[in-house]
Order: sequence, then C-alpha cells, then structure tokens
Amino acid sequence: ISPAPQKLVLLPDTPAPELTLQYRRGDADIHGTLVFSSTVASGQGDRRALLTATSFGARSKSWVNMPLAPGQEYHLPALQGRDWWVAASYWDGNQLWLAGEQVRVDDADVQLDLTLVPLAETQAVQRISQAIDRAKAFYAELSDGASLYIPAGALAGPVTAQSIAQSSLRDIVHFARELLPIFTGEEWTPCCDLTDMPFDPGQFNLISPAYTLGMVDLAGNPLDTSDIVKEMILSIPYDSSAGQPHVYFLPPTGGGSPAAMAATGSAQQQSSTWTPYEKYVVDEANQKVVIFVDRWGSFALGTSTMYEELFLPLALH
Repeated sequence: ISPAPQKLVLLPDTPAPELTLQYRRGDADIHGTLVFSSTVASGQGDRRALLTATSFGARSKSWVNMPLAPGQEYHLPALQGRDWWVAASYWDGNQLWLAGEQVRVDDADVQLDLTLVPLAETQAVQRISQAIDRAKAFYAELSDGASLYIPAGALAGPVTAQSIAQSSLRDIVHFARELLPIFTGEEWTPCCDLTDMPFDPGQFNLISPAYTLGMVDLAGNPLDTSDIVKEMILSIPYDSSAGQPHVYFLPPTGGGSPAAMAATGSAQQQSSTWTPYEKYVVDEANQKVVIFVDRWGSFALGTSTMYEELFLPLALH
C-alpha cells in the first residue's frame, strides 16, 4: 500500500531532515470480475485496464489485460477497517471506459465485481446548457448538490431595455460535472478517482469530479474571461473523511470555451496541468466548498501537501 504524501518543513537547525515513507502490506484483498457493459469494437478490447483502490492516506493500483479470461479476476491490496473507492479505466483507442464503486473493507476477502461503461454513459457525467440573460441572475443545481450562481450583470455588456431585447445578448451557459480523461504516461485514466496524476504525485489528489463552466453566444462564439465583471459562485460538496479540501483549476484548451472542450472529447487535449485556485471558502457545517469564479474552465477539489520554502540570510565576507 502506497503511503500518503507527507509534509516536510525545513528549519535552521535541521537543514537536512530525514523523512521515512512507510509502504505497508495490505491485510485485505479486493477482487472480482471486470467486464464491458457492451461490445468493444473489434481489435480494441485487447489492451490493459488500470484499477485503483484509494482510501484516506493510502492507495494501491494494478493492471489487468482485457478481456479477462474465464475465471480470472483482478486483485487490489487494501487495509481493513475503512472505506475504499475502487475505480477502473480502459482506453480502447477511441473512447474511455470507466467503472467505480465505494466499498467497506472489514474482512480479509472482499468481492467486488465491476462493469466498464463508456464515459458518456456514466452517471457521474451531467450537463446543463441554458440560455440566459446577462441582466438577470441565473441559478443551476446538479443532482449531486453542486450549484452555480451567476449574479445579474456579472457579464460585461449593455443591459438597457433595448439591448436586453436583442437576441445576441442571450448567451448559453454550460455547467457540467465531468470525468475528464488524462494521460498518466502509460494509459488513459479519469482524473477524479484519486489515481496517480501526470505531475508530482506529492502535490495533491483530486477528490471530486471536475465541474466545467463555459459560455457561448447564440452564434457559438465563446465568451472570454474578460467578459466576467462580477464573480460567479460555484458550490461543490465534499466528504470530510477525504481530508481538508483545496480548489484546483484546469484552463480550457486552446483558449476555447469549456463547452467546446467537452464536446471534442479529446483526451489528448485534457492533459493540461491542474493549478491551485485561491478564491474559495470551506463551509464545514454544510460540507461544501464555495468558489468565487472569475474565469472559464474546470474546477475540482483535492487534498494537498503544501510545501514550504525557507529563505535564509546570506552574508558575504
């Protein structure tokens, strides 16, 4: 079992501290079958699938060749006495297949059968596209409790009675909960299942789906970040058992709208780096993170290992 990232602080009296990362041997085995929900295109079903098991402070992963032989199962080591999120991902050359389920591990042997489904058919994906008026407030809420609020006048542009009547001022907002596929260097994998990321694994792990925001006019032209003159409010629920949440941001590819980004479905374009986003507050009472949005793109929650830098004075003689 891989250890959780550790925080290391350098002090003047300990300029070279030692840090031991303890890998643990699992005392439980999560195993089961892994099948496709429908027929995979000919020649595209003989690749490897990535399986991960993630819990607070621990993770494990495994690879299996697909399709599994009759009677064959995947196996993931785990620790007893905690909940684990088990996920599987498979790239067939054209689309991403996903499976995921939370399981309680209280015994040494846990059976969990998984079914891979195409990304577009997963329940984690939900999109809202709605024509709105810049002069009026807009509110939308997804089935998992995530919500978006756009205040009246949040978008640049005239709001007189005459201009409001013009169809060009009725924009289409896109609000989506997505599993954005990324490339880990070996295989395609969803970015929101706490799997290894294509950057420093000590930085953070995403603990929520990606919530993508974008807006276009009726002609399909994307609005720029400069069109946002008032911050919008994005609320994302979180599970406190996953750790203290932080907010991360993924910009839209090529400067285009996130709506167009989602429509292309190109995993190659989704391999951008997530960066910290600082405009948010954590509502611990309601277990939500309230984000003050001033740009288009994708937002997600993650647990973070914050590194500190110490700059010592230098005296030259």
